[in-house]
Formats: sequence, C-alpha cells, structure tokens
Amino acid sequence: MYPSPMMLKAARTLVGIKQDEIARRVGLSQRTMVAVENRKSTLAALHSVMGFYTGIGVVFGGTEDYTVQTVSYTAKVAPELDPLPEK
Repeated sequence: MYPSPMMLKAARTLVGIKQDEIARRVGLSQRTMVAVENRKSTLAALHSVMGFYTGIGVVFGGTEDYTVQTVSYTAKVAPELDPLPEK
C-alpha cells in the first residue's frame, strides 16, 4: 500500500520538517516534492520520499481500500523538554 497524499502531509507534520527540506535531503526538486504529495509523481520519486520517512522512524499503515489510514512516528532521540516547575 502506498501512502495517500493526506498520509504524506501528516508524516511531514509529525516530523516537523518543511517540504523543501525533505526535497533537498532526498535529492528532489521542490516541484517534484509537491507532485509526490499530490500523487502526481513517478514511483521512483515516491519511493525516495517513503525511504526517507522510513529511515527516520515513520510508519505508514492502514487498509488497502484506504478507509483506515495511519501514520506513526517514533523519534530516535527524545525531544528536549522544558523542566517541570517545582511545587
């Protein structure tokens, strides 16, 4: 199953990386990245983007008829958080 356009955009939001940054990291043009997210690109471009997401911990899932779509992200490093205030 290939991720839907909504799933690709959700993945980008989850990881907090802008579209142009992903394009740069996978060696695509900004225009091609837009096409990937609109499902109007080549399979090779889509595979490059999916490989990037998989490599950083994103998992796409759901049913084959797309009635259920899931995107999950497991960060390899815990985010830095502000300390809790003391009582």
